Amino acid sequence: MEEQKRYHHGDLRGALIRAALEILDTEGLSALSLRAAAARAGVSHAAPKHHFGNMQGLVGAVIAHGYRRLDAMMSEDRAESSADLVEQVRASHRAYARFAIENPALFRLMFSRTHFDFGDEGLRGTVVSANQHLESLSRAIAAAVGATGDQDWRRIATAIWTSAHGYAHLVIDGRMSRAGEREPYPPPDIGRVLFEGFARGASVDA
Repeated sequence: MEEQKRYHHGDLRGALIRAALEILDTEGLSALSLRAAAARAGVSHAAPKHHFGNMQGLVGAVIAHGYRRLDAMMSEDRAESSADLVEQVRASHRAYARFAIENPALFRLMFSRTHFDFGDEGLRGTVVSANQHLESLSRAIAAAVGATGDQDWRRIATAIWTSAHGYAHLVIDGRMSRAGEREPYPPPDIGRVLFEGFARGASVDA
């Protein structure tokens, strides 16, 4: 099998993660197990335990993969966009929504408190890396509008993230399009809304 060849070249861990992602995507989380991932990858049922220890370790690796992919997609979209802050927010939101649409089961798993191991430092590190997009944009917007307090950029970050995350969830739940239509309503232009609000003198607490 191809996956067994990858194992012999030292890529068993990657093959098992890919197998787990395929199971998650086609059959759902309830069908995922160490044995199922091994069978899908075409390797010994004992192989996953060596790399992940237990089911929680495998799920953590899958979640970490998701955050790395989300990070990469936001980086790519932002790099292809102009440096204008509103355009940068739009780019990050496009990538966020596209990731959710392409990976709905993984997207839900990534933000599940039930399955996220907060004691896994490596996993937390991938989340921090992905969140750097949100933090850097929020700090830049806060500086641009003269909101200098530490809580100011955090409130802006909350507005940007909840807008992106809420929209993505509504899209994958089929709640952002008219009946019979596949194309969802366009995402909220939160970057422009924030700048226009501050231009009108709105408080960062609003």
